Amino acid sequence: MVIKKEKRLSEYIFLVSYGVILPILITGLIRLIYSSVGIYINTKLHMENNLPKIVGELFESVNRKTLLMIFQCFQKFKDTLYKLEIISYTAPEKIDNFIEQEYENKYSENFLELNYYFINASGIIYKTNYEKDLGLDLSKFFLFWETLNKNLDESNYYLQPLAKESSTGKLRVYAYKRMKNGDILELGFTLKPKLLGEEFSVIKDLSPFLEQISILQNSEPISPIFKNPSGETIRKYSFESLYKYDEYIWKQIEIDNLPVNFYIYFRLNFFKLFLIPLQTLILSILIVFAYFVLIKYVSKRISGEIKKMEMAMSEKFKGNEYERSFIREVNDALEFFSKQNEHIQELSKEVREAFYDFAFKLVYVVEGLEEGTAKHLERVRFIVEKIAERLVEDKDLREDIVYFAPLHDIGKIFVPAEILNKPDKLTQEEWEEMKKHTVYAERLLDHPRFKVALNIAKYHHENYDGSGYSEGLKGEEIPIEARIVKIADVYDALVSERPYKRAYSKEEALKIIFEGDERVKPKHFDPKVLEAFREIVDEI
Repeated sequence: MVIKKEKRLSEYIFLVSYGVILPILITGLIRLIYSSVGIYINTKLHMENNLPKIVGELFESVNRKTLLMIFQCFQKFKDTLYKLEIISYTAPEKIDNFIEQEYENKYSENFLELNYYFINASGIIYKTNYEKDLGLDLSKFFLFWETLNKNLDESNYYLQPLAKESSTGKLRVYAYKRMKNGDILELGFTLKPKLLGEEFSVIKDLSPFLEQISILQNSEPISPIFKNPSGETIRKYSFESLYKYDEYIWKQIEIDNLPVNFYIYFRLNFFKLFLIPLQTLILSILIVFAYFVLIKYVSKRISGEIKKMEMAMSEKFKGNEYERSFIREVNDALEFFSKQNEHIQELSKEVREAFYDFAFKLVYVVEGLEEGTAKHLERVRFIVEKIAERLVEDKDLREDIVYFAPLHDIGKIFVPAEILNKPDKLTQEEWEEMKKHTVYAERLLDHPRFKVALNIAKYHHENYDGSGYSEGLKGEEIPIEARIVKIADVYDALVSERPYKRAYSKEEALKIIFEGDERVKPKHFDPKVLEAFREIVDEI
């Protein structure tokens, strides 16, 4: 009888191990590898196809801001030109000192240098602090020389906002004045690289896998925020080429009808992306091994105790001595089962931590989906933790909500990259596809242990008044974990910049949540969650 029970127990353990646990681990690993490869391909295509367009738009944005700044400075330019002409007549030996003082007092914030030029009626530069241009005949540039004289004939001053210096390719600003003797006085300004750096710094956060990026003009970075490419190319078919990728892209745009050429160099490093499946595989092997060892040990001990109990029961009616022996055996068995329960609890804890670890690695996958996602996930998790501490008494549920909150958009893995990263407003068809990410989450989170994670991913766009998607749930029908993540996700979306909207300030975002606007209404949120959020706003 004992042998049969041992055999049944062994068969049960074999069935659970090979029929349930191994398929779950293998399926999860295959999905993770599939997702990693998809992210790798989508990231490469996104950078190759969209990066030149993004850089071109940034150049145009810099151009608009630069022009505004230059026109605001035009009155200063005229004042400097007027004073410089007077000094050229009264104290020509002080011209260089005057230019240095003007630069320090008026122009050092936005310009790198200030040069002056005296040009005679024939177009020859006969005096300048830019020795390279001394003696240059501007009349040889016929169209420029004709346009300059025509404008100075109409007005005593002329501003050339952005001009390309032929020898260096740099964009400069020039201001001109016709002197009383008929000569032309010119000021030349070189824009500070910081004006470009402040605008272009955003492209360094385009992808969590972006290791290096540089924008070059004439083989030099356009701003100190960029470095020259290392020069070490990634060798084809090398081990490094498995997870690294680099590319040079040439681009030409026009700014105020001037052609501007530049190169974009970028290098992607997917090492941490492909490290996740490897770590998961190793962790899975260790879990399975530890599970088998522990189960085998528990099975052996339980079988032994069952045998002892049956022997004790067979002797039960032989006398008081056997009755006492039977009681002792039962007590010993109960004590043993109590200890085994502790072992099983410990095993349950290890499995729980393994799921948390797997969820943490899935977060890396989510970070690769959209620009700026990593910081968004950190902020959402922080807000969720603060609210859960106030509303969720069950410790295990509270831990699950906090750990799984960053997976709320995991379903976006299955949404096409061109929709996820589209800079313009989505069409109705694209929006319907985007909304399906809540349903797609079930493809990854269908294991019972991921129930809380699935509830978050599937229902965090449901509204308390029933107006949300994807199932139109209402009130308490929506799991508490989804209601908590919803308000954290909405708040962080409001304070984050998107291609189609600016980032709201904290005060603006709070006003929208508590008072509402055309899209967000207070009735969308659980009143208890809304009140808990109100209590933590100072900690955000």
